Amino acid sequence: MSEIGAAQPRPHGKRKKRKRRLGVRLDMTPMVDVAFLLLTFFMLTTAFRLPQTMEISIPEDDKESNQVKIAESNILQVRVTDDNTIYWNIGNNAPQKTDLNNLRQIFVERSEKNIQDGKGVTIKEKYKLIMLIKIDKKAKYEHMINIVDELDLAMISLNEKNKLTESGSKLSPRFAFAPLTDRDLAELKKSP
Repeated sequence: MSEIGAAQPRPHGKRKKRKRRLGVRLDMTPMVDVAFLLLTFFMLTTAFRLPQTMEISIPEDDKESNQVKIAESNILQVRVTDDNTIYWNIGNNAPQKTDLNNLRQIFVERSEKNIQDGKGVTIKEKYKLIMLIKIDKKAKYEHMINIVDELDLAMISLNEKNKLTESGSKLSPRFAFAPLTDRDLAELKKSP
């Protein structure tokens, strides 16, 4: 909305005739109201990105009913010592030293072997391998994240090799974390 003011009185005398100026005043209130309504609308209707979290299942207690029986042949242990050396083994086999670059290939090879030896109709039913990641308290946190990333990349590679494209049929990584105990360290000293 705008208002037009009345003309100003002219001084008398022999001056040049100037054009009359009209006073114009714009009312900005409606525009500000609309701007705030739009701002409020977009703030209330925008879906903010939800934080992404890693799902971790923690048992409530050590009751026997909460314990899950797993065959040792289905457990791939990855151990990281305080000097950031990585060892791996399946079941009761002797731990073998490796590095982060070879870990993905180990995950893929062992997963494929687990699928071949597994029982079931579909690949997802046959796949039973669980990674048990044991990290020393003095090891770098970065190694834990890198190991989980390598495991995720191995699963992507495994799904591509087996042409698993549907979300229900895709293999997903199964892993658990555990502290590196003195028994584990003694076992690692025996390894070649």
